[in-house]
Amino acid sequence: MSRNGKQVGDPVRAGEAIIKALATGNPPLHLVLGLIALETTRDEIEKLGEELDAWEKTSLSADYPESNSRLGEIDSTRLAFNARQSHSAESVSVFAGVRARKRSVRQTNKKPEEK
Repeated sequence: MSRNGKQVGDPVRAGEAIIKALATGNPPLHLVLGLIALETTRDEIEKLGEELDAWEKTSLSADYPESNSRLGEIDSTRLAFNARQSHSAESVSVFAGVRARKRSVRQTNKKPEEK
């Protein structure tokens, strides 16, 4: 069963898109090419965001209590990020919150001479 010439994706255009992304000097960590891949990725990110939200309390329970004292600040960052995003990308805000939380925990846990 050959699909040669009948596939949705155009390998030449995909290659051009990769070259264009690389030429920016700041290529994305994940370059999703094609409508099917984009829709599938957005769906998966949304599901992941929902799962992270559902298990957030359990995830945070693994930290020392003082590490979670800055959550109000982190939640404000996440809300601001959400306000700037379209509905299809809202779940990405979860990742921003997680990154901010990791940074704040790393800063809190550093020894005085490292700060």
